[in-house]
Amino acid sequence: MNLSRDAIINLRAPPSLARAPAASGSPDANWQPPTLSFIEGTWHICQSTSDTADQRTAVNLTLSGSGSSEAVTLTSTSTHGDKSSTSEETPLDLQDGCASSFSSSSNKGTESLRWDVLAWGKEGQLEDWMIEDGDGWISDSSGERRADWRDSFVVVWVVAGEREGKGVVEVWNRFGKPGLRGETVSKIQKALKEVGVEGDLVRV
Repeated sequence: MNLSRDAIINLRAPPSLARAPAASGSPDANWQPPTLSFIEGTWHICQSTSDTADQRTAVNLTLSGSGSSEAVTLTSTSTHGDKSSTSEETPLDLQDGCASSFSSSSNKGTESLRWDVLAWGKEGQLEDWMIEDGDGWISDSSGERRADWRDSFVVVWVVAGEREGKGVVEVWNRFGKPGLRGETVSKIQKALKEVGVEGDLVRV
């Protein structure tokens, strides 16, 4: 069976770059934030517009619930060559109780960070007879189940401090290396250009 691996990219402009309210029928007007259950868990940064992105061999992020619908906890592990470091867990406040954006407060002299989710989804579309259980499995009407083959992704706009117009795009995926398919990255890159985000995505 040929399983779909096509990704649909519905990307909004970074709030700090938005020039006007989204018009009816525009991608921004139809954009919906991911659920907290989708955003929780471990993510791998696979693409970035940062000039230093290619100097890192691996950066993993783990988002977990903090006992409140208004907050999650972020743990970041970065690997440089054969050295690995893990940052302190940082409480992140969600905006409007959803995962459209979250932010950390400045701590120990570091700048506060804000993450705005621009796009999210999965590589692959389900057939009409496929039922997503929500626990990593796909079933059919007979009850037969198979592991979900689709890699999940999130495109985020990362801004440090008050530098609203100078953000960096990061693309996260669930499965880690080798990362998202080239076709998916090209779609994301094209969508970013269309909303005025400069810079090319580089594999991390």
